Amino acid sequence: MLDQMTPAAVAPPGPELGARMYEISAAAPFGAMLSSTPTRDGVLGQRCYRVLHDLDAPCPGCPALGLAGQAGPVMVVRRLQGDGIELVRAERTAGMAIRVLVCPVDDHAVSDLVAARMAALVERSGLTPRERDVFELILLGRAHAQIASALEIGVRTVKFHQRNLQRKIGFESRLDLSRLLL
Repeated sequence: MLDQMTPAAVAPPGPELGARMYEISAAAPFGAMLSSTPTRDGVLGQRCYRVLHDLDAPCPGCPALGLAGQAGPVMVVRRLQGDGIELVRAERTAGMAIRVLVCPVDDHAVSDLVAARMAALVERSGLTPRERDVFELILLGRAHAQIASALEIGVRTVKFHQRNLQRKIGFESRLDLSRLLL
């Protein structure tokens, strides 16, 4: 899952792709910028949420805030204005600092991640060829009747395969399936 990626999997690709890394204070004053890559003039000592996002308080869902009581790093996925997402990973460093790595991800990369996750789910779950067919059409948002027509089977058979998929893969509804893919 995206929230369980290893540090090597989210190593900064470099400033040419828009990645940035910075360290902030974990102690009072929380969020004070200690360093920034790429380097930005006049930001050291200022609050990250003020400098980077023009906010008066920490960002909603800030992974640095999520470190309270956590032993390991915290990663969140944030939707950008417009298209795309960014992965934001926060981890404690030696001392009272938090390192934050921000990596933008374009829609093509997100699609590749979802496809890889889907392939792993299918492989691990031991789906039959017909269950795989039904699974792919469910992921495309097709209704039971549309799946039945496309696969030339009955609607009751589609529902039967969907129940098997839910049991084998471990999702409760079509909406819940998105949780497993990200």
